[in-house]
Order: sequence, then C-alpha cells, then structure tokens
Amino acid sequence: MKKFIATLIALTFLICGINYAQDKSDNELNLPSMTPEQKMDRLMLNTAGMIANSIGYIKSVGGSAAGLGEYVGNVFSEGWSSLKGSGPKVFVETMYKNYQSDPDNKFEVVGVTDNSVTYKTSRFLGSKMMYYLNDKVTQQDIDDCYEKLIETIANSLGLQYTQKFESDGVVITISK
Repeated sequence: MKKFIATLIALTFLICGINYAQDKSDNELNLPSMTPEQKMDRLMLNTAGMIANSIGYIKSVGGSAAGLGEYVGNVFSEGWSSLKGSGPKVFVETMYKNYQSDPDNKFEVVGVTDNSVTYKTSRFLGSKMMYYLNDKVTQQDIDDCYEKLIETIANSLGLQYTQKFESDGVVITISK
C-alpha cells in the first residue's frame, strides 16, 4: 500500500512538473508555431530521412534496399488485407491517399480498364530525399526499396505491380 501511495504521489509530481515545464518553456523559449503546411513539410522531410537512414543501416549489415522494401511491404500488407479482391482501381485510389501526403507529388491517371490502372507519378518524397542521398544511399536504393515495398503489398492482394522510370516521373501499372 505504501508503494502504491508513493507511486501515486510521484506520478502526480511528474504530471504537474511536465505541465509546468511546458507552460514555462513556451514562455521562456518563445517556441515557434507552424502552419499545417509547414508541419507536413517537416514530417515529410523527417520521413525521407528515416527511410534513407533505414536503407543505409540495412546495407551496412549486408542487406539490400529491395530487401528492406520487401520486409516493410510484408508488415504493411496486413493493414491492406481488407482490400483483397477489390481490384486495381481501389488499390490505386488508396495509394493516392499516400501520394497526397507529399505536397510536391504529381499524379496523373494514364489509363483505366476493368483489369488494370496505369498512372504516372513523381518519385515519392523525391524533393525531400535529395537531402539524404550520398555514397551509401543512392536514388537507385530508394527506387528499389519503394518498388519492392509497393509490389509486395500489391502481390499480397493478388495484384501485379510494374513500374518504368521516365525523365519526369514513374509510370506504374497495377493489374489483376
């Protein structure tokens, strides 16, 4: 019982201290406020950094960027499982939600049939990723990782994924 009361008191002081520290630091540090666009930009920049550094790490221990993409694709596939049997149109509509998180992304539907959707898009986070490319993590590594990630998710839903790079973007086809 004494342990419980001591823990309760400690938590109370901790919570009060955190609240006080937040109020005080805002006043003393004059922390900047960011617009929603600035917050999204910062989030995308940090996401690009995490992706590039994950690829750099996996390569440093003998793995490949494509291998990382496949691993992440398998993890993400569980979240996509409710779309199994929905077809290429629903897959692309759902992917488009992800593309919209990148404010610099350009997206154009090239063709739609009952069995496939072809679209052209810019490299995901392309304008942000350039800050993290170096001799250990190349654009090709990023492309390999992303291709394998999306291909793995598509395949888990019974769909096929192909991509082709052009000078101004990537042409992707999702088909049954």
